[in-house]
Amino acid sequence: MGATTAFTAREEFVTALYAALDAAIAVELQRLSERGVVPSCRSGCSTCCAQHIVTNRLEVHAIGQYVRRRFTPERIEALRMRACDWNRWEEAGRDGSVQPATVDRRCPLLEGTTTCGIYPVRPLICRAHFVSSDPAWCRPALTPDARAGVAHVLESVREVGAPFKRRMSDQDARTTGLPPEETVTLLPPGLAEEMGWE
Repeated sequence: MGATTAFTAREEFVTALYAALDAAIAVELQRLSERGVVPSCRSGCSTCCAQHIVTNRLEVHAIGQYVRRRFTPERIEALRMRACDWNRWEEAGRDGSVQPATVDRRCPLLEGTTTCGIYPVRPLICRAHFVSSDPAWCRPALTPDARAGVAHVLESVREVGAPFKRRMSDQDARTTGLPPEETVTLLPPGLAEEMGWE
C-alpha cells in the first residue's frame, strides 16, 4: 500500500499514550452509562470534524507516519489537496479576506463525508470529545440553518483526557526543545509541514 516506514520512538510514545487514554475513557464511559448518561456520538456522525482540531507536533508526526505507511499515492495526493484547500481557507479567515463558500471546512483527514482516514491514530482531542445530546445540536458551527440546541459535552471524559494531554505536551516540548505553547498546531497546517507540502 504505502511506503515501508519504520516506527519512530515519537510514534511509539504517542501510540502507547493513546492506548492508555482509550482505556481510561472506556472506564469513564462505563461509569457514566451506569448513571444513565450515554454518548450520542456514533460512527458516521462527523460534525465535530468541522471544528478546528488543535494538536501538537508529536501527534502530527504519528499521523504522518500512518499516512505514509497506509495510504496509496492517490490517497496521499487527495489528502494533500484537501489540506491545502483547508489551509488557504484558514489563512483567508486570518487576514480578513472573504472565505470561499466552496471550501470544505471539515478536517482534510475525513474521507468521503463521514469516514476518518486515520481513525486508529486520531488526535487526543478527537478521542476525548463526546456529547450526550442530539447530534443535530452540534451542527450550527457547520450549518447555520441547523436545528437549534446546545450540545452537551461530556466534560468528565474531557477531564479524563487532561493528564494525557499534559503528558503529550511535556513530551513534545522535550522532543522538540520548544516551549509547550510552540508545539501546538492546528492539524491541517501541522500535517502539511510534517508531510513537506508547504
